Amino acid sequence: MLGIPVGTWFEKLDGKDPAECTIDEVAGMWISLLFLPKTLVWSAAAFVLWRVFDIIKPFGGKKLESLPGGWGIMLDDVVLGGYVMGVMNGALFLSNVL
Repeated sequence: MLGIPVGTWFEKLDGKDPAECTIDEVAGMWISLLFLPKTLVWSAAAFVLWRVFDIIKPFGGKKLESLPGGWGIMLDDVVLGGYVMGVMNGALFLSNVL
């Protein structure tokens, strides 16, 4: 929740979604890692997938990014982090079943 006012403040200083504001990337990546084993392999795979999702903005990510202020800065990365969390935890489940 802190990212929304921080993002709004950064946007007023530096324009739309400034590169200097990374609180959204931290939150999105943290969400991506939820419930995964804390190993280099799982963490690296989640990071790569999260970066791909962050670049291509699938499943409504682009629309969320267009929201005003800190909402747009934070919500796209938080939602995309949730997508990555789902994909990675699905992969973890399948790796334990197979």
